[in-house]
Amino acid sequence: MATLPRQTAPASSSPVLLPKPARRWSFGRMPWRRWGKWLALGLAGVAVLWVLGRTLIRLPWQLVNEVAVIGTRNVDSQVIRDQAQVTLGVPLFSVNVDSVVSRVKMVPWVQDASVTRRFSGRFEIHVEERVPIGMIWQDRFYLMDPSGFICPFEGEIPPDVPLVTGLSLSDSHLHAEVERVAWALRLISELDPLRSVVSEISLADSATMVMVLSPRGVPVLLPRYPGRDRLVMVASLVAHYPDVLRQARYLDARFVGHVAVSS
Repeated sequence: MATLPRQTAPASSSPVLLPKPARRWSFGRMPWRRWGKWLALGLAGVAVLWVLGRTLIRLPWQLVNEVAVIGTRNVDSQVIRDQAQVTLGVPLFSVNVDSVVSRVKMVPWVQDASVTRRFSGRFEIHVEERVPIGMIWQDRFYLMDPSGFICPFEGEIPPDVPLVTGLSLSDSHLHAEVERVAWALRLISELDPLRSVVSEISLADSATMVMVLSPRGVPVLLPRYPGRDRLVMVASLVAHYPDVLRQARYLDARFVGHVAVSS
């Protein structure tokens, strides 16, 4: 009896992948020693940098040899230096910059301040002052900013801003008067024709505000609290009819809608 040859399955060329058993983590197998080594190296590096930084701060070639004040116009530079309290000869980078800025900003007319340290040993204090829009005379000059803030003038040359007269700093109604005049001065500073010719604002009359125009000192009569439209009318008159300032005795803007000119 004949038997058939046995057939075998062809061998496969691709390997058979067996499923891997789930990996289990245990705290005993985590590389704590490796992490501890890197942590120790990091702490050592921080310590070295700290020591190096403290050493560089105290190097003799980085001593403060000059305190320069930049940006002052209406405040005496020496006032800023005295307030900053930076001593010559101290290590340049050991000076507490935040404390210096805080002390300088305590000067009333200083709005903001910053500090720059140069490797040459120059310590620079940059000052941003308030913007003056008027000046008051009462035994000395006082500056006024757009918000109505008033401060003694500490500079050498007074700024070219209108002089406010007839205003007493000891008056019980000072706050209300300052609000009115500051509002008028802000408008004057925005109107080019007026900004260049207004030399004085007088509050001597309790019912009238008088605006004096240069170069002849022509007075302009205004209500105690002038509206924007009145000042715009005066500015338009000055811009389009410049001969008025050379011929007029005074201008009367107390009425609504027009300006009376007295020649």
